[in-house]
Amino acid sequence: MDLEEKNENTTLSKNIVDTIIYNKSIGETKIALLEDNKLVELHIDRDNKISEGVICLGRIGKKISLPNNSNAFFVDIGDVEPAFLPEKERRIADERLTEGMAVIVQVKQEARDDKGAKLTRVLSFAGDSLVLCKNSGKKGINISSRIKGSVTRDKLTNILSDKVDAENENWIIRTGAVNKSENDIVYEVETLRVRAGMVREGAQFSTPPTILDKGQNFCLYLIAKYKDTLKKIVINEKPAFDEAFDFCENTLNSLSDKLIHHKENKDVFDSYMISESIEEALQPIVKINGGGRLIIEQTRAITAIDVDSGNTGFNNNINDINYAAAKEIARQIRLRNIAGKISIDFAGASDIKFLNKPMDILKEEMKK
Repeated sequence: MDLEEKNENTTLSKNIVDTIIYNKSIGETKIALLEDNKLVELHIDRDNKISEGVICLGRIGKKISLPNNSNAFFVDIGDVEPAFLPEKERRIADERLTEGMAVIVQVKQEARDDKGAKLTRVLSFAGDSLVLCKNSGKKGINISSRIKGSVTRDKLTNILSDKVDAENENWIIRTGAVNKSENDIVYEVETLRVRAGMVREGAQFSTPPTILDKGQNFCLYLIAKYKDTLKKIVINEKPAFDEAFDFCENTLNSLSDKLIHHKENKDVFDSYMISESIEEALQPIVKINGGGRLIIEQTRAITAIDVDSGNTGFNNNINDINYAAAKEIARQIRLRNIAGKISIDFAGASDIKFLNKPMDILKEEMKK
């Protein structure tokens, strides 16, 4: 059975993670998410990776002509391949761009294969509840169409109207604002303004190519995302720990006592046996709880997952094997960040009616 599944880094478990382990090392940051001491997600951020949403100070390079009678520029943002910036963008005031000029840009789409990143001069500073837009050519407050009910929409708009300069700023209220308190929203307004200010100041004192803003602090995002179920947050870097502590004190006071600063010389992932779990979990053959195994083969075109019943402890109950496999498949999709076309061959499932329940289990697990 084929399954089209797009699993973005921002599609996270629905409030069931109980432990976050933050591991800062030279050149990269790793964040592990655990459920009942079992690794379910791993996020890796390399310090110099230029991904979608990153704001850079770039250097304009060669001008190129496009088939639609428009022009664009190659821009050096410090990536392997030159990035691509249209000369003209809707709602942006005309500005003469010339070769060698420094320009503040945001990555709309990160580089892929041998193609450079796509850029824009419209800057979006996104938080959980709000987006602050710069250079968009718009002013005022917009609210997501997914937020229903005039009372809720009016309440959120009124909260923001009292805190922002709607005549000179452009704000978007996201669906995440619905369950936030007024204090949470006010805190985010100030946080996004600070980020925008730091980009502006950083551009004045930096030499391109330079990364000015890497986006929302992902560790804080995860803490807020799983605030209802977190029992432990372990952080091995003092600045990151201090930032998380301040965040919890200001917005999530109940989580302050769950923060642990890992000060030991031993690697924090080794202390919590994460390294061993990663190595085991990412093998091409993965054991299924109770018996059986998954055989996972990834190519550029497709990920093939075969459920092998083998010599199991399920007393040859194929249904039980497939139910357990569905849960592990969902975990592997999240853990390996598998995207694109996924083909799953369940054990002994020649009749579609026997696939209905394992597929339902898989879909429910993927919603987490």
